[in-house]
Amino acid sequence: TGNGAGAGAGGAPGTPGITSPVEAWRPTGAVLSRGAAGTAGQTAANQHQEMVQTYCVTCHSTRVQMGGLALEGLNPQAAAANAEIWERALRKLRGNQMPPPGSPHPPQKDVESFVAWMENALDTSAKGPTAGYVPIQRLNRTEYAASVKALVGVDVNPKDVLPQDIQVDGFDNIADALSVSPAFLDQYVTAARHIAQIAVGNPNPRVSSVKYPIAANQNPDDPPPLGTWGGVKFKHSFPADGEYQITLTNLAVGPYSNALERENTVIILIDGRTVFRQSIGGAADLSLVDRTAGTGRAQVMDRFSKIPVQVKAGVRDVVVAFVDRPHVETSENLQRLQPYGGLTGGAAPIDRRPHLLDGITVAGPFNPTGVSMTASRALIFVCDPRQTGEPACARQITEHLARRAFRRPVTTEELNRLVPFYEAERRNGGTFDQGIEQAVAAVLVSPQFLYRSIRGPEGVTSNTEFSLTDLELASRLSFFLWNTGPDEELLTLASSNGLTRPGVMEQQARRMLADPRASSLVTSFAMKWLTLTTLDQVVPDPNLFRGFNEALRRDFSTEAQAFIGSVFSEDRSVVELLTADYTFLNDRLASHYGISGVTGAQFRKVTLTDSTRFGLLGKAAV
Repeated sequence: TGNGAGAGAGGAPGTPGITSPVEAWRPTGAVLSRGAAGTAGQTAANQHQEMVQTYCVTCHSTRVQMGGLALEGLNPQAAAANAEIWERALRKLRGNQMPPPGSPHPPQKDVESFVAWMENALDTSAKGPTAGYVPIQRLNRTEYAASVKALVGVDVNPKDVLPQDIQVDGFDNIADALSVSPAFLDQYVTAARHIAQIAVGNPNPRVSSVKYPIAANQNPDDPPPLGTWGGVKFKHSFPADGEYQITLTNLAVGPYSNALERENTVIILIDGRTVFRQSIGGAADLSLVDRTAGTGRAQVMDRFSKIPVQVKAGVRDVVVAFVDRPHVETSENLQRLQPYGGLTGGAAPIDRRPHLLDGITVAGPFNPTGVSMTASRALIFVCDPRQTGEPACARQITEHLARRAFRRPVTTEELNRLVPFYEAERRNGGTFDQGIEQAVAAVLVSPQFLYRSIRGPEGVTSNTEFSLTDLELASRLSFFLWNTGPDEELLTLASSNGLTRPGVMEQQARRMLADPRASSLVTSFAMKWLTLTTLDQVVPDPNLFRGFNEALRRDFSTEAQAFIGSVFSEDRSVVELLTADYTFLNDRLASHYGISGVTGAQFRKVTLTDSTRFGLLGKAAV
């Protein structure tokens, strides 16, 4: 609800299931007339007021106010006027904490009678909660990245495009703390232009070169394809269709020829398709290097420099790995052992296979041939300008994009403010795609996208309480579960006011929880609730914890995420967050815990026998 925030719901006298104070104190088996009932109710009220005056007011007078509580002058018969004060008193009485030891105590039956009578009095006269003020809320950088991904299909690293949001108790989505400076706004504009350019694509982009370091792209939890070893995997955005050149800068072909003793095969895969396959090592390469030294090594590496590949536009998975048949029954002689350094400290390397030592460079495009229908373009170009005409298609594209970005239907006035960005680019000689790129950027910097606000139903007056609209409920539900705006199904349902029909909200919540995007409920809510997002700031004493390293730190976080995610996704009891007798481990974390029988870098579900490891309190991250 909102204040705009929502309807203040209140109980009313005579509500079914609510016993009135008079009924609560009617003697068992007695039949009273209306007048007798009123007299009995008044008598009970007087008795309770007398008890408060006798046993409570001495310490809880307006002058003494023990514990910050003053009951002097309050009328129990008008309890609803001071509901919060009486609730505090009831909590103490229910727990037999008042009067304190050493003070005169009323009979226990009188205390129980007062508690029951007061509870009914408060329930019968309940006014309900007052709707609070809900401020306008900016998307934090995590929500921004998720929304951009859902809107135009572009993956962005929020740390690269926007500054750190202010955190309050570990959470970075507190509206009052999400302020915007002029510098912040400038970064939003820059990010929007960059994202729009990637999403729409450019049929004639400038040739660029990107180098991917080896260490940053080797993930033991995401190993290379079966049958390969020593590989790296990364995503690269190919801006247009055309030829690209991939260079492997160093394959351990050094002054010593150990890596060339046996033949291996280097392969490059793009989206799982092999685009390059070349051998390295063996008798011919070994002889060449032995005879010509540096010249021979350069000739070997030339085979892996500027490798031409034809690629369609889009963000694609690139894998570089090695294929080698086994030469021995074990890998004992292939291990990278530390050799004896000798008296001079120098020694020849003993690694007997080629491997990636430096980065992988992707350059291009060369001779571009256009832009294919990428996943991003499919989300944007919902019509063909050759069939509907450019102005009509541009307007349709803008309206479709703005509706999803604004999380509601777009007004004609809003559309008339966005379409001129397209028209201005076309007047300046830009292509249709370039005009749409400007419209996309305009939508991404619109306050209607960057901010979430509550407008309420049409005709509502200011400073009044009102119920949230279906569209506002849909937005709040989606950002909580997915960290982004509603998808097409939820948006369409809310637009027809169908979300508030009986059972529909639960149905949609269950559907959304089953979606992979619900993992953000773990990363953006639970991990922040437990302050585990700052795990990298913890630096254990290396003298006390010699086995601790960055890989183990990542395992701590992965275990916590997998465990909490299982409780959420499997609809388990919240109590299992503290009592569950299972967790998720790989071999490294299992060894840290002293658990045997777990092999491999992949995390898997493991049943625990040590009760100290049960639940969240047994997790290393916590």
